[in-house]
Amino acid sequence: MARALWRTNLYWLVCIQILAGSAILGLVSFVPLFIHELGVHDVGQASMWAGMVTAVTSLTAAVANPYWGAYGDRHGHKSVLLIILGSLTMIMAAMAWVQSPFSLFVLRALQGCAGGFIAAGMAMVVVETPREHATYALGIYQTGIVLGGTLGPLIGGAAADILGYRNTFLVFAAFALAALLCTALFVKPQAAPRPQTPKESMWRNFKLFVSIPLVRAMMIVQFLVQFGLTGIGPIIPLYLKGMTADEAALATISGTIIAIGGIASAISSFNAGRVVQWLSHRRILIYGAILAGTCFILQYAAPNVWIFALFRGLTGFFIGMLMPSVNTLIAENVPAEKRGIAFGVTSGTALMGNVAGPFVSGALAVTMGMSAVFWSTACMFFAVALLVRRSLTDSAA
Repeated sequence: MARALWRTNLYWLVCIQILAGSAILGLVSFVPLFIHELGVHDVGQASMWAGMVTAVTSLTAAVANPYWGAYGDRHGHKSVLLIILGSLTMIMAAMAWVQSPFSLFVLRALQGCAGGFIAAGMAMVVVETPREHATYALGIYQTGIVLGGTLGPLIGGAAADILGYRNTFLVFAAFALAALLCTALFVKPQAAPRPQTPKESMWRNFKLFVSIPLVRAMMIVQFLVQFGLTGIGPIIPLYLKGMTADEAALATISGTIIAIGGIASAISSFNAGRVVQWLSHRRILIYGAILAGTCFILQYAAPNVWIFALFRGLTGFFIGMLMPSVNTLIAENVPAEKRGIAFGVTSGTALMGNVAGPFVSGALAVTMGMSAVFWSTACMFFAVALLVRRSLTDSAA
């Protein structure tokens, strides 16, 4: 019975992740274009605002995540999910009425403060899942993360073209509400929260995790991967604008291409448990990072939208290999009673990559052109491969 229940919770958490992830990441396909509607018409300035609006959510989430992780360890991760999803529902709805880029910036900052549902869901998966199924479960959950990032832009792009930008925010608020109801009704945790103890210092926990060499390496890998991955996201709609004459369907085209990469990533994440039977986590990380970096260069060289979409799909496939291995290595190398806060801290590190990536890419797009963004992103993934090669051995990973 317990065995069946952990699987049931896992599948519901995946559904919740898809709904909530779609609501949050669906903005990527049209927010850069929405910036134009809010009165910013210069491409360089629009790129900068798009980067800032994307980055601020990650910045505030990076600060809030460790606290949500610690709260979940003490009070239960389901409680965290309910609070977060309720907050997201209200914030998403409020975005439909913004009148300036700054108003959108403020609401995105509040959205980040209510962030942390990925870390909370991941911690619940690890706590509820038998150890021998950890890579499988994290791979399945990662599939949900990727599918949310895939379906969200696809739905967001189509809805923005059909319903308008403002109504699309309301659609995603409904998604967050549906995720809230699924959590309340169907997720039934087995593991009891930790007994109440005095609040632990976030800095002390951070130092503990950083002192573990393998965990420290994986935190840096998460930062670099997210730096490269999110840095290029805000400029894709603007880059595609120069490759297609059909501006009426630009949001749909952007969302579709982002979705292609996400579907490919979901396929590789879903099969992470099988791949690790043949390759060590170290080799998976090295090969995946090198191939992903190469594909970013090929994206820049693409002569048209269709070839760009092909290389975007290959990029997504190779990136999808990375995170299940990273999360498995973190889960296996931290104390079991600290996994919730560990994922809060490590995901906070990853979110700092989300902060730095869009800001740096926006600045590069303004000063050096969009080509510099593709090359810098490729370099981030090559740096991941080099770091893993130097920091891990097959026996340790």
